[in-house]
Amino acid sequence: MKIALFSDIHANLPALQALFEDLEQTKPDAMYCLGDLVGYNIWPNEVINEIRKRGIPTIAGNYDFGVGRNSDDCGCAYKTKEDKAMGAQSISYSNQQIGEEERNYLRTLPAHISVSRRCRRGDAGGDERVITAGHLKLPGQIEVINPELPLATLQGFDARIGEDVFEVLSLTGSLNARNVLG
Repeated sequence: MKIALFSDIHANLPALQALFEDLEQTKPDAMYCLGDLVGYNIWPNEVINEIRKRGIPTIAGNYDFGVGRNSDDCGCAYKTKEDKAMGAQSISYSNQQIGEEERNYLRTLPAHISVSRRCRRGDAGGDERVITAGHLKLPGQIEVINPELPLATLQGFDARIGEDVFEVLSLTGSLNARNVLG
């Protein structure tokens, strides 16, 4: 089974269109968006409407959470004054550009989704696996999680969900995935 996971589109319509063109070729069995539809770019309404038109299950990223509530805080952990200033401009612009219907949609996005799928393992047939995706921190507490982060740091969050849980992250612009519970 092929599952397409993507995130951090950040209102970049040309990038989203390129992704959809690629997915037309690879033909995944399912698609899920892991949030951050808006922010940093000029097409927030168009990106939201493309996701809605396709009915792609989506979770709220920190930026979606902030813009959905017309907040001046994107929940980003900027480290420099310059980055904070640029972030303030970005969320202000996003809040000005977003339509009311699109803002309401962002408010409906869940913090996580769990999906049960039948997965094949070699020739032994398939078994049921649960994949859970979500933002692990609340807005304002975002931190970059990298492959070197000890699993014990994440297992407290994931243990209450149970099953096999995979951490899928793209906050650094590169995709990191690993089985959290073993």
